[in-house]
Amino acid sequence: MTETVLFVRCVPQPLAQRALRAIRRARPHARIDVLSNGAAGAALAASGDADAVLEYPGTTYTLLGPGVRVLPRLRRRRYDLVVVPYTSRGREAFWNVARLALLAGGRATVWQRADAADAPAPEWIPVRLRDWWQSQSPAARVRAALLRLLTAPALVVAYGVAMLVLAAAALVLIPAVWLKPASTGGRS
Repeated sequence: MTETVLFVRCVPQPLAQRALRAIRRARPHARIDVLSNGAAGAALAASGDADAVLEYPGTTYTLLGPGVRVLPRLRRRRYDLVVVPYTSRGREAFWNVARLALLAGGRATVWQRADAADAPAPEWIPVRLRDWWQSQSPAARVRAALLRLLTAPALVVAYGVAMLVLAAAALVLIPAVWLKPASTGGRS
């Protein structure tokens, strides 16, 4: 059976081209799919190093939004290797892509330094969520968790829950206040 590779294009086009070429040299018989937006994906497909381009409908690789629609399709393909390129800026800038790539369900998910792709064989480092977590300061972890909670769907759910709580409180308090029996007063 042919080895399957998913390359997640998240670096500038020239670097992605070099990184993809390095993968093709390292695994000449593998089927290589590229996850990319339309324009960049078409350029990578024209290079001949990619066997197929899977279009990612969004502008950023996030779990919510386009990621929810794309992930089931990727998981069904059961890739042997998922490659996340990064640049000299460091892997920290590409963790949103790496987390999405981990959810793609490949047997192995690895980092590849795109601007060092001219090496004879690409150096692949396993992507581990534990590494991201350990690289973050406690304040950054809390900030990231709060930002994830402040997404539009989370705000809509919070609004709905708040309205239900207010409605329940009204159902309890209104009868207690308006239907209170008149006091007998005890005056003569």
